[in-house]
Amino acid sequence: WDRAPRTLPWLPTIADAVWSGRCLALDYTRSDNRHVRHRVDPRGLVLKAGQWYLVGWVRKWDVTFRVSRVRFAEVLDETSSGHEDFDLSAYWQEWLVEFGSRRGNLAVHLRVAPGAIDDLPRFLGEDVRSQTLAIRADPSDWLELDLTFDSLDEARAQLLGLGTDIVVDEPAELRDELARVAAQVATLYQQHEDVGRRLPVTP
Repeated sequence: WDRAPRTLPWLPTIADAVWSGRCLALDYTRSDNRHVRHRVDPRGLVLKAGQWYLVGWVRKWDVTFRVSRVRFAEVLDETSSGHEDFDLSAYWQEWLVEFGSRRGNLAVHLRVAPGAIDDLPRFLGEDVRSQTLAIRADPSDWLELDLTFDSLDEARAQLLGLGTDIVVDEPAELRDELARVAAQVATLYQQHEDVGRRLPVTP
């Protein structure tokens, strides 16, 4: 309710290429924030949990692109190669299995303050709601949770927003990383406060 609808300005262009059997020039931002440009032979579009994905042939490989990361798309005057025998549904199921095997590599054990438990889905996604309901006993006690994240960076980004309402017990490297970033933030604001005190006051 409090989030604006995601705009996908290049989805119509990509869909046009898929339906007309034309190739695409695609400017794309990868998950590591690198910008790349590809000539893509589109094979199909998939809608998964509100996210659109383009499946295409790039050089010698089938590649899956998240449409929300497309920065520019242009339909080329090149006919797409024949892929009549390509099974989009079968490819997508295989891709989901492979993608799932790469997820959840970081196991995290943490404790959540009673007043923050109901806010967890806002920071960690709706999947955590059923977990908290299943194990929550005394609403006045801190809740212990075992979660998985794709990486240390993802865990840090999601958990920092909870501030002092969570305590990470495991792994130690995540706990140290949260302490390091929190100290940097505190130092930054302390420096700004010190500068503000030294600024002359205009009458």
